[in-house]
Amino acid sequence: MTCTYTKFLLELPLQSPKNEMKRLRTLTMLSLVIYLVNTIIATQPPPNESENKNIPPPAPPPPAPEKPEVTSIDIGERHRLRNTRNGIFLVNVEDTFVGRSLDLYGEWCQSEVVLFSKIVRPGDVVVDIGANIGAFSVPLAKMVGPKGALVAFEPQRQLYQLLSANVALNEFNNAFIYQKALGNVPGNIIVPKVNYSSTGNFGGISLLDESNWKGRGPYETVEKIRLDDMLPLLSSCPTFVKIDVEGMELDVLKGMSALIAKCSPVIHIENNCKKGSKDIIEFVNSVVGIREADGHKEPIYDMYWDVHPYFNPRNFFNNQHDVFTDSLLSMNLLCIPRSSRPDLIKMQESKNMVKVLPNERRYLLEDYVMSYKGEDVAIKQLGDMEKCIR
Repeated sequence: MTCTYTKFLLELPLQSPKNEMKRLRTLTMLSLVIYLVNTIIATQPPPNESENKNIPPPAPPPPAPEKPEVTSIDIGERHRLRNTRNGIFLVNVEDTFVGRSLDLYGEWCQSEVVLFSKIVRPGDVVVDIGANIGAFSVPLAKMVGPKGALVAFEPQRQLYQLLSANVALNEFNNAFIYQKALGNVPGNIIVPKVNYSSTGNFGGISLLDESNWKGRGPYETVEKIRLDDMLPLLSSCPTFVKIDVEGMELDVLKGMSALIAKCSPVIHIENNCKKGSKDIIEFVNSVVGIREADGHKEPIYDMYWDVHPYFNPRNFFNNQHDVFTDSLLSMNLLCIPRSSRPDLIKMQESKNMVKVLPNERRYLLEDYVMSYKGEDVAIKQLGDMEKCIR
């Protein structure tokens, strides 16, 4: 091995063994002198107060400067660092939904974050499937604390990179982030290489049908796994799973059947499309357990509609301009195990959540009357029974 600095080393004066021993003895004596001086000072009696009555007391040290808060820092051509309600986020300002909301309002779907905070406890293991840039992952990691764990999945590489950055910016040691897709059959999945420099809803890209992307532009192949395959790697059973995967919700649910049977976590599922709504509800309703009272089988979960607008007038930045309009709503299912904690049952009752009634074959959101802005209304999901328009 060649040393680049050979000439430099040769020019250094080398110490002889005799000189080196002399230097070490000098350092030892100096350390002893410093120690004795400090000991003498420490053992001196306190000064006579009468002698020092005319001497003003020393001024208190100046207060430590407050840590400056990050408000808005532009990074490059399309990224911005924002200090939000739930933490520091690096966002792509070209993103028309999650990024825009964090940039303009300092939050994204805060009603869901509040709901999650009623469910998740310190020390829990939680899973975020379809994590995007971490708008839910970051507050979830805070909720579980250092003794808990967040496991998050995001298949889009650039969103995954922002997710990783936001986990790092908020200094979480309890977060485990994967650039993987989830489903029922392990393998690979096509992920389009989107132009993230142009305006778009990057979190609204569906990977359900590969024909939408293959042959139409650049793409990359990402591993697809089942959540059941992660179960042996988790420190304990997940207590909460959030699923937002743009049409692949049923596939993800089927790939976590063993986890559901073993752990029965609370599950929050996006269900904003007419197409597929019935299949999701029927699958969750088909997960059964044995009723202790009489030994009969019954569904493990009760399901409730969780619907709210994207815009929150009480947002963190107090920005009253609604860029989403009232027509844009977040539509989800909250699945609570019947054997769950009593406080969760009371929580859904206090929020006046509308219970899903699969035995009455009411599978669409419009089959129910919802209270919205003080009025009873029927809200329609997106698209029709053949196609979901995102």
